[in-house]
Amino acid sequence: QTHGILPTLLRRATDADFTAPGTIDRSKVSAAALGGMSLADGMKNGHIFVMDYRRILEVGCTDANFSSSPLAAFFTASKSFTDMVPLAIQLFKGGPVYTPSDAAGNQWLCAKIFCQNCCSVAQDAVFHNLGIHWVNEAVYVAARRNFSTRHPLMQIMSPHAWGTININETTRANLKSGGDGPLAVRNLGIDIGYKKVCAKAWQEFSWDHFDVPEDIKRRGCDELQHYSYKEDATKVYAMEMQYAKELVECFYNSDAEVVADEELQAFVAECTGKCNIRGTLWTAKKFTTRDQVSKFLGTFIYNATAGHAMYNNYGWDHLGYIPAMPLSFKLPVPKTKEGDIDESVLCEAMPHSAYSLLLAINTLTLTNIPEPNHPMVDIFKAQPNYLSQFPGARKIAMRHRDALRQFSVEQEALNAARPIKLLNLDPAHVAQSISR
Repeated sequence: QTHGILPTLLRRATDADFTAPGTIDRSKVSAAALGGMSLADGMKNGHIFVMDYRRILEVGCTDANFSSSPLAAFFTASKSFTDMVPLAIQLFKGGPVYTPSDAAGNQWLCAKIFCQNCCSVAQDAVFHNLGIHWVNEAVYVAARRNFSTRHPLMQIMSPHAWGTININETTRANLKSGGDGPLAVRNLGIDIGYKKVCAKAWQEFSWDHFDVPEDIKRRGCDELQHYSYKEDATKVYAMEMQYAKELVECFYNSDAEVVADEELQAFVAECTGKCNIRGTLWTAKKFTTRDQVSKFLGTFIYNATAGHAMYNNYGWDHLGYIPAMPLSFKLPVPKTKEGDIDESVLCEAMPHSAYSLLLAINTLTLTNIPEPNHPMVDIFKAQPNYLSQFPGARKIAMRHRDALRQFSVEQEALNAARPIKLLNLDPAHVAQSISR
């Protein structure tokens, strides 16, 4: 869970996670599980974290599909990822609480499988497709409708949108058909589940969540040690923001030029209007400074590259072995803890061989960078002509390319020393655009 395909859902626990009606009963968490520490002290001092799927997945499902909406709690004695362990799982609000002490039978195993299944569902529907694919597409379409083809921002954005509309159209066709594709076989189904989850998540969407350092701080994870996502994503994000800042200052000599750019202002108006993009950056419904433009551009590029790779390039390590994180788990959510669950029942609830093969192929496909897309470190293969026309911009891009290549070398050494490697954000293996 915490090291897997959705590290951005982890947050520091609050009193409400253990005191609000229908949440985890404090009495179920023993002092022994906390190394003698009280739960109150653990939360106060940053030792308790949760992954909360309740707001995301509390929707109805079809009769053929079952889905839980868990709250999973974790404990770390040293406030580090290296010793973080599961503490308790509640599969739905007001439901029974499962802990490692239930390990004598299959109840704890079943709760963990449900949690892993929900992780894959939330990652795919909300954070990957909605939060990255569809938001970036909406912004890029707005750019195409308002910028001339020779506008600097249009030229800079285009290589980072290669293939995005095509892959999104494939997903939309699957959603419309309700067929047997990778979306249909997942727990939520399509008509009632997948669409409903995305609609609910969109109501709470904010561009502010794309600000990596601020989002980590907002979730209370800024002091968490050996949090590989924090260590790598903040560095790549900073590089993309610096790259965007230098490019914007290369093409806009002052804030006054930003205000006077009618195409830019029309683009912002469409993003905040028809596209309903929301967040602090978009509140004024116009850009008046170069900093605002570079903030937008850097975020767009990061989302199209490393931000997408964080949810897309997970590969076999997490999804290759189906029982470890089944994208489909057709078992009614247990309403009580009475009796045990036979292992044969768990096996029967797993996707059958044909669906397992489909999901495995889909997972393998997502990990490859398709031609003619290119890795982040080969920026001039993606933008050979445009940047070459402007010496200043070309120098900026060359510095950025060299910084990414250096980070790739450093990350390889860093991952060699990590107990659990994070390979998703290595620029040598991150595509220039969302094309998978």
